[in-house]
Amino acid sequence: MDTNKWHTVAIRKDCYYKLSGLCRIKFRRPNNMISKMIDETIRYQAKKNGTSYETLSQSLLENGKQTQNKNQNEEVNNG
Repeated sequence: MDTNKWHTVAIRKDCYYKLSGLCRIKFRRPNNMISKMIDETIRYQAKKNGTSYETLSQSLLENGKQTQNKNQNEEVNNG
């Protein structure tokens, strides 16, 4: 798996089973369903906060990358 493109996350089993059920109903794979839910949440929050989808999406992306880099640096320093 290309770790520059993909990440693994852990979720509770009951959430996984619910996700699997949604995927079966909507004919989607889990990764596509999670992407769709994230996209819908960003659209909802952008509308609620009176900002554009693109602005909020880019902000979240940058913040997420900064957090990931910070966590990786801490692991290296503590490891």
